[in-house]
Amino acid sequence: MAVMGVCLIILNGTVFTLLFHTSFAATFPEQHVDAVEGGSAFLNCLVDNQHNVEKLTVEWSKWSKDGVKECVHLYKHRKDQVADQDEKFRGKANLKHEGLKRGNVTLELQFVHLSDSGRYVCYIPRLDHHCYIILTIVSNGQNKMTKGEKSITTGPQDEDKQTESAFPEQHVDAVEGGSAFLNCLVENQRNVEKLTVEWSKWSKDGVKECVHLYKHRKDQVANQDEKFRGKANLKHEGLKGGIVTLELQFVHLSNSGRYICYIPRLDHHCYIILNIVSAGQNNMTKGENSSTTGPPDEDNQGHLNRNFGRAIVLSIVFLIFSIFIVILIILARRHAAMKSEMKRTKRTSSYDPENQLPEGVSITSELHPRDQH
Repeated sequence: MAVMGVCLIILNGTVFTLLFHTSFAATFPEQHVDAVEGGSAFLNCLVDNQHNVEKLTVEWSKWSKDGVKECVHLYKHRKDQVADQDEKFRGKANLKHEGLKRGNVTLELQFVHLSDSGRYVCYIPRLDHHCYIILTIVSNGQNKMTKGEKSITTGPQDEDKQTESAFPEQHVDAVEGGSAFLNCLVENQRNVEKLTVEWSKWSKDGVKECVHLYKHRKDQVANQDEKFRGKANLKHEGLKGGIVTLELQFVHLSNSGRYICYIPRLDHHCYIILNIVSAGQNNMTKGENSSTTGPPDEDNQGHLNRNFGRAIVLSIVFLIFSIFIVILIILARRHAAMKSEMKRTKRTSSYDPENQLPEGVSITSELHPRDQH
């Protein structure tokens, strides 16, 4: 949405038209994040130009199906404002402070339930910046993949395998230049601190790349593919509870693809499709319609109304200032004209023809001879 203001200034009979244009709408992709029930979901919002937001207010909210806005998390005055959180998100929603300095606003939702699915909005008022995320929570025992896709069987396709279980293929969207969180949940929250965890990526031509290897309780950096060194980090704090989360930092479009988390000892797999979208992309991923910045529905209208109001106020202020300048110019010219008129009048009043004598004639020469005695 855009607003154009017009101001007319008249100087010396000439009309000057001043136009100023205000635009305050941008378009960002709506991200889709899938997570498994009982695990953690990471909602990521990237600020343009890696703007430092440590001192700014950050609001995370969720819109329910009946249009109710719930406060998921509020960060203000460099602190988490727990008292403002909706009760269901207290102790569940955690903001990752370490990323704020470089414009990476990541919210972690722990122990998610199916009811946590929905549309989340991250809003930074000072920057008028929004991020929209659709979170889908799938059941731990769900046999069918989300969005009508076929299920994927975990474990090698060997004839002598003893067990077989199916898990959904997760879809994670991330913005180019930000971070992507790939989450794999182990059944029964089993401790995997002592187990080997392999993260790999399959390229389009079928080549398996080692994204990250955790073995003997250590990250085996030497085994990583060179392109993922210093980029892929495993979150060790979740391993004890069976939450295997991999963070990919500073992602590029080339990082899109299919990722697999494999724990050999448990014959456990997780499959994740990562889609990286350009920071300036105007269309939503997966063929959906784009979303204009601003809260949805009534809140979006209110946001646009606020911006429209600001533009109107600026227009009025500019117009008043312009009129004030014009008045000052008029008063200055009138004052100068009055001074000029006063000087001219003064010169005219000081000249008296009757008191003026011809040149070379003195007063004594005009006296009568009798008066000289």
